Amino acid sequence: MRTFQEMLEERTTAKEIVLFFDIETLQYNEENGRKKPSEYKNVTYSVAISWMDGKEVELERFPTFKVPMDTIINTFKTIKKKPVIHFIAHNTNKYDNHFFRKDLLYYYTHMRVENFYLNTSNDKGNENALRIKDLSKKDKDGIILEKRIKSSINLELTYYLYQQKFYISDNWVKTNSSIKMLGKKLLRLGVVTESELKTDFEYTKYNKDEDMTEEESRSYALQVFNQLDQDEKTYIDNDVILLAISLLLQRLIQRL
Repeated sequence: MRTFQEMLEERTTAKEIVLFFDIETLQYNEENGRKKPSEYKNVTYSVAISWMDGKEVELERFPTFKVPMDTIINTFKTIKKKPVIHFIAHNTNKYDNHFFRKDLLYYYTHMRVENFYLNTSNDKGNENALRIKDLSKKDKDGIILEKRIKSSINLELTYYLYQQKFYISDNWVKTNSSIKMLGKKLLRLGVVTESELKTDFEYTKYNKDEDMTEEESRSYALQVFNQLDQDEKTYIDNDVILLAISLLLQRLIQRL
């Protein structure tokens, strides 16, 4: 299996690279959060990314978004026509994108957030909103264009970092099924084995009652990543394996 970097180096002439991702987060400051829910805090401790060549799924796990982001930027920094990076996750508009946005702003402090123009007949929500054609070269060094459709929870992201374009799609919108259900459908199609289905996971195992600074929480998250056991790694891996295969076989799945 190739590393993430090796895969990118083989695709320097591609127009678009499709990557599937899933994150795991832990919650802290729970003691205060139980009294006032707005006091709950979360931090990402695992980012799994998969990709496909033909029917083979490859993947790699990372402790933060920064590691794969830096790998992408460094791989294509000298290429004039950079491939567009298309990230796909499951239920990402309501979950992962919020953590993605938070981490982009934490690790790349020069980035700014703007509203992305909505293609609707009502222009009221487009005050001060930007289109891609409005962006200058300087803007594309670090800008997040966000859409919040229907509610603040539903977050869609397109962003540029060091002239590299990224956008994120939500697989839930296309399948309307959980990862667990998608796995069962893929099993019925005979394209995955039972060992590749979604497994059980103790979501609260690494949560903490006490509060931490941002730096302390990220240090703790790295410790968690480095001590993940094989069952936890299998759970993390299977999610992005199922996600990748389900997109490849989407039309067949919809018939089940």
